[in-house]
Amino acid sequence: MNIEIEKSSGFCFGVSKVIQMAEEILDKGDKLYCLGEIVHNEEEVNRLAEKGMIFIEKEDLLKLKDETVLIRAHGEPPSTYEICEERNISIIDGTCPIVNALQKQIRNSYKNSDTQNDQIVIYGKTSHPEVKALNGQINNSAVIIRNSEDIKKINPEKNLTLFSQTTMDSEGFTEMENQIRGNAKEHPGVKVEVKNTICKHISHRQPGIVDFAQSYDILIFVAGRNSSNGKILFDICKKENDNSKFISEVDQLKEEWFDSVANVGIAGATSTPAWVLKLVKERIESFKII
Repeated sequence: MNIEIEKSSGFCFGVSKVIQMAEEILDKGDKLYCLGEIVHNEEEVNRLAEKGMIFIEKEDLLKLKDETVLIRAHGEPPSTYEICEERNISIIDGTCPIVNALQKQIRNSYKNSDTQNDQIVIYGKTSHPEVKALNGQINNSAVIIRNSEDIKKINPEKNLTLFSQTTMDSEGFTEMENQIRGNAKEHPGVKVEVKNTICKHISHRQPGIVDFAQSYDILIFVAGRNSSNGKILFDICKKENDNSKFISEVDQLKEEWFDSVANVGIAGATSTPAWVLKLVKERIESFKII
């Protein structure tokens, strides 16, 4: 049985950077809190917890004082930094440079807009930490859209600037853009400005994973249950290869999946560590396949 791991799978630059920052501190034996899951992957979160990282939620900041807190790649709204300053909490800022640049874009767009006639729209998931951080840059005034139904929340008589959460799918973003532009034609004078802020690493992976998924008898996709990027990439795999299986940990593999299978592909999200993908491969190799 041939088993291959997709070469583009594994941590993106932003995630690799923040995990390296965390490990440098933990390896010195220093105490380190992390605001939220450092990455949407349970295996990696557990590994870092074993090294001493303490995971907390935003409300827990009010219980801390004179401590050190890591901000993950998703970023945080200004209110988080304000709380940390009030509590004398040292910040290790691991915000992804791409996310950081997007936050700045949104702030500048808001600063240069007329709130009476303009609006900012973000294509993304309302509950996603990156979107919360982006919206927080502009006093939570953005309109968050995910699908055609959400477009109804947009004021059709106001100019708008459309941004995207960095980990969303290009196809969905284009669909939202087309619908918004189509609606704007019914309101002469309304301006639509589009900023495709999907991370290039993610958008470039999508065509490649189409070819990869088509090349195997079975595709094992590995990602955390809360991974936005993982859900998008798995949906692409499933569309191209109906025999695609989603797992978030090695123990979810089932030996019977591989009966009479000659070629196995393994892929993961940008939040899936390479060491987990390797474990998945090793587990499959250990099966006594008929």
